[in-house]
Amino acid sequence: MNTIAISVILPVYNVEPYLSQCIDSLKDQTFKDLEFIFVDDDSSDASLQMIESFQKEDSRVHIIRNEKNEGPGFARNKGIEIAQGQYFSFVDPDDWIDETFYEDLYKKALNSKADIIKGIRVKVLEDKEDMHPSLNLNKHIKKGLQSNKHLYNLFTYEHQSAIYRKDLFIKHPWIRYGSTMNSEDTTFLLRLCLETQSIAFDD
Repeated sequence: MNTIAISVILPVYNVEPYLSQCIDSLKDQTFKDLEFIFVDDDSSDASLQMIESFQKEDSRVHIIRNEKNEGPGFARNKGIEIAQGQYFSFVDPDDWIDETFYEDLYKKALNSKADIIKGIRVKVLEDKEDMHPSLNLNKHIKKGLQSNKHLYNLFTYEHQSAIYRKDLFIKHPWIRYGSTMNSEDTTFLLRLCLETQSIAFDD
């Protein structure tokens, strides 16, 4: 049976101004063994139509529609339930992805066998003139692990900067996002990092 390397899960709620750039960055990935799971959280703008248009041109696109707005954590959890990839990735629709992001992380995954493979997030301000690489977090995690600190005290944000082995979600079904509208990603990382110290970096 054919397997998918990476499932990319995206919650979508009224993100029409940003979504096109995100979709374009997914199309441009050099690594092709992907599936894209969009969970429309009852959008009232053109977001759903945009992802439906993407689906028509790319068979890797799957769409889940929520009947009411449940929040990004709930949406991501619904994506997790149907994802088929060996690894999961979580992208916010106002993000865009460097074209070799998944290729680089998957190569590192094969070589390291780690549960988490973390890359770099770059924060771009609205005027796009000021860019902030997140290397400091990676350095913080590495330094903490060398001091025998547990990963759950170190990797507490930037959930979208890594890929995660699917087996973790199967073995520990409580590894899910929180249901609150804010900080649901912190809840997810805490639960996940409680179950593993296995992390590799591609930076």
